[in-house]
Amino acid sequence: MIRTKSEKLTLKEAELKQLENEIKKLKQGIKSDEREAHNKCVYNIGELMMNLLPEIKSLTDEQRKTFLETTVLSSFARRKLDSIMNQNSESISTEKAKSATATTESTTAQKEKHTADSVKSDITDKAKDSTETEPPASSNNNSNAQTG
Repeated sequence: MIRTKSEKLTLKEAELKQLENEIKKLKQGIKSDEREAHNKCVYNIGELMMNLLPEIKSLTDEQRKTFLETTVLSSFARRKLDSIMNQNSESISTEKAKSATATTESTTAQKEKHTADSVKSDITDKAKDSTETEPPASSNNNSNAQTG
């Protein structure tokens, strides 16, 4: 089963090519997932707009573009979007803080449990050691009674 260096090299190159192909497929899958998420987002925005403003369906593409540019890029729209983004970032910060606190509390509880378990184990081990080293009292009495 011992192979020559050139055979080993050929096998390793084949393995490398397989891994490169696997990486390529994974990257393609990631891009596909990202594209799918983007398309879903665009679809949802369009659907929402059509539901809120049914008249927009009768506009041409150029009219829709002009309408969106003038409304979405207005100072009111920017202030509203900034306000929403600030609320999102505050809620994310709060969630992260809560998560960090919960993780710390969980870790502390685990350490306390581990310490308690260690103490119990030490006590149990000491109790076992003391019972194993002490000779049974009844066997001493029996041997004394038989000799006497």
